[in-house]
Amino acid sequence: MMSPEDIVIYNGVEMRRDYAESLAEAQTLTHYRSGDDLRSRIRFGDETYPMVTHGSGLCPCCDAARSQLHEPLCEREQCPRCFQQVMSCDCDYLTDSACHS
Repeated sequence: MMSPEDIVIYNGVEMRRDYAESLAEAQTLTHYRSGDDLRSRIRFGDETYPMVTHGSGLCPCCDAARSQLHEPLCEREQCPRCFQQVMSCDCDYLTDSACHS
């Protein structure tokens, strides 16, 4: 059972402290790297593909707010190279591919 100290408010919703810390860390991982190729990650709300989440709410998968970066490889994140769903595209980005610029 979680203690009350393990729950925080982040982006206006209650969530586990470790998850909020991970989402905050994701905001510093601004690019995906594959070999020498460095691509800026696409922020929540800036997507241009069919999985766009309309409205002003949080990402239904990772709780990122509009203009924030998703958790790396969130199922709603768009690939900055092929512009498909990053977690299932052929660009072979892994969670470790998310990096600082």
